[in-house]
Amino acid sequence: MQYIDLGNTKKQPTNKKKWLKLLAIPALIAATVLILVISPLSFSFSDLLAPVSVFSQVVNPKQLSSTDGRTNILLLAVDDREEIDPRCGDDAGSGSLTDTIILASLGKKDKDIVLLSLPRDLWVETGYYSGKINAAYAYGGSSSNGAEFVSRIVGGVTGVPIHYYAVVNFLGFEQAIDILGGIEIDVERGFDDYRYPIPGQECAENEEERWEHIHFDEGLQTMDGARALKFVRSRHAEGPEGSDFARSRRQQKVLLAAKRKFFSLSAFSDWARVKNLYQTFEDHVRTDLGIWELERLYHWAREAETIPIKMEVLDGAQGLLVATQDENKYKGAWVLAPIAGDYSQVRNYVQTLLFESGN
Repeated sequence: MQYIDLGNTKKQPTNKKKWLKLLAIPALIAATVLILVISPLSFSFSDLLAPVSVFSQVVNPKQLSSTDGRTNILLLAVDDREEIDPRCGDDAGSGSLTDTIILASLGKKDKDIVLLSLPRDLWVETGYYSGKINAAYAYGGSSSNGAEFVSRIVGGVTGVPIHYYAVVNFLGFEQAIDILGGIEIDVERGFDDYRYPIPGQECAENEEERWEHIHFDEGLQTMDGARALKFVRSRHAEGPEGSDFARSRRQQKVLLAAKRKFFSLSAFSDWARVKNLYQTFEDHVRTDLGIWELERLYHWAREAETIPIKMEVLDGAQGLLVATQDENKYKGAWVLAPIAGDYSQVRNYVQTLLFESGN
């Protein structure tokens, strides 16, 4: 079955009573992890959710928005740091560039999850925006406006209606991993990056002071939040890990590692951890998923005995994009542009990925 409607299928979030949000802390945390690639919950706290579940069925029996049996959530990680070097002046660049753009598609029928990472250098040309996709969030405005703007663009590129979005900033990413006690990552290839940017030193007069050298050994290792952030952000590594596509795969690897660590901890028996995770969610995650949608995501995971997770990166391997630089057409920037001249081939690829390749 194919998507037939790319209109606005988003539901508007509503304000809920504070006591209801507190009752739903477990659902909020579980759904936050679910949004970042969730497998079946391996623990049970249904009794804790019972008051919310019963009340929601009576007051608001609505289900997750979906099209052709799939719910699509756009996941964005945003660099909104405040410590950009003041010496950069107007050349500092936007503090709201999206370093991570992932389309997470949840299949209602087959209980499957498909993750598709979009490269930050992807060039998009619409009647309302022209530029790299990673700058669209800042162009569209801060907070929800920017996320809705990017959702509209991603929907046009992929041919997939975006039902919800979730945006996390770098500080929230670090804090969440530290609250979990770090994560174990099996580094496929060791690498060195001699040009990892030092926050606050972006425009130091001596260019050598702008960068630090980071190194990762091959093999299994435990990373805290700061280390994991460097692992997913590194863009200038020597060798194969220096590509944006390799970075997208590292981002997916970290999401899965965070999920595994979360479920291995029996986190909901430790209310101090739950409280800290919830506070991080409140402070650093922006989403249009309301309390009821979050609870539905929890039950969606509970109903599935197994959830196959398919992870893909939109790169040159599919024969859909080409790396190019054109002073006139792309403002002199190095970009990834569709070989077909439009995104028709990309949309066909996404359709196959979601509906015809083993799902």
